[in-house]
Formats: sequence, C-alpha cells, structure tokens
Amino acid sequence: MSNSFYDEELLVRLNEAIDQPLDYNREVSTAIQQLQVGADSLRIDPISGMIEEGKDQEYVLNLSSPASMINKLIIVCLSGTVTATIKINGVSVTGLEAVSVSSIQVEALATALNNVLAGDRLSLFLSSSVSPVNVSFTLERLKGI
Repeated sequence: MSNSFYDEELLVRLNEAIDQPLDYNREVSTAIQQLQVGADSLRIDPISGMIEEGKDQEYVLNLSSPASMINKLIIVCLSGTVTATIKINGVSVTGLEAVSVSSIQVEALATALNNVLAGDRLSLFLSSSVSPVNVSFTLERLKGI
C-alpha cells in the first residue's frame, strides 16, 4: 500500500461508475466497500505517555514497533522547558527533531524519515532540560502503511 490515504485507481473507478446509468450501482457499491476496507487498514495508533521529571536521556517508546508511519508529535510540559526528538533506530525523524517543549502545547509534523518497519526501536530523546515537570506527549502513528 502506498503512503497516500486512498487508492487512486479505486477512486477513478468510483468516479467512472457514478457517471454511468443506474445499472452500474453494483460497481459503485463494490468500489465504496473497497474504499472502506482500505480506510479501516489505516488506523491511527498513538503512543501516549507522561514523564514526571524529564531528564536528558533516551526514553524507549517501543522496543519492537509494528510497521507504521509516524505522523506527528504533540507534546507539552507543566513547567520548565526541554527539547524533544523522536528517533527510529537512533535516526531522527525529520520534523520531529529539536522540538522546543514548554507549558504551551506544540504539534510537530513528521516530514521525512518517518517510516517504521516491523521490529524497529522507537525512542523519545529529551535534551537541554531546564527542570521539566510532567512532560506529556502523544506520538501519532498510522498503521497499515
């Protein structure tokens, strides 16, 4: 399956079927069912957590991840500041490196190097900590990619 949220060929077939006489209702119904099956396989699979006292270190989120695509990081802390980076097998996810975290919630989008293969190690690295308290995060992943 590609990284897009839809099957382009299936959408073309659906559009063609809609333009046909009512005899083609069965084709439209089949195309819609196939789109629903495809959408069901792209489930959001978040990893959420809270670190009470953030320290400059690696926090392993998943030692053996399922295949997925990282979409975004949502992160905030109650007080203090810290810098966060998401890594796959020690490699920073583009867009999720050096994210400045404070008491204002941040959403950072992954833009590259964000495909997780089955068995990959997924980590949150905290650095430049200045007394961060209750660092809460959600890492949004899409399964079935």
